[in-house]
Amino acid sequence: MFHKLGQHAATRLIGDGWSPQHSAVARWISHTELAQLADASNGIGNRALQAALSPVDPRLADISQIFVDLQVARHDADYNDLFDVTREEALLAVDSAKRALALANELFVHSESSYLRFLGLSFGGVKVAKNR
Repeated sequence: MFHKLGQHAATRLIGDGWSPQHSAVARWISHTELAQLADASNGIGNRALQAALSPVDPRLADISQIFVDLQVARHDADYNDLFDVTREEALLAVDSAKRALALANELFVHSESSYLRFLGLSFGGVKVAKNR
């Protein structure tokens, strides 16, 4: 999910195709900042980000919630020694990720405005909004 969002953001900034330049630019985006943007698209956190993203397409809100949920699970799996997951839970996470990827591709192909704002803000918007 993170890499797809980075791919879309880099493509939006640089243009179609994929090159070493696209790859380098995609690395400017952090998990933490995308999670803060995702929260803002669901009305949580920084009000300046919320205002910049508003109105938010419901599909972006879904993508954002899935992103946050997957980030929490990834963090727990990496750092919680007592983390346990069932096969069913893992398959549900895969299904959620597939759904979010499909929605992201749909929004990108159709140049949905809140998704494009989300991608643009992924390049430093969170840092700027902290001071607003």
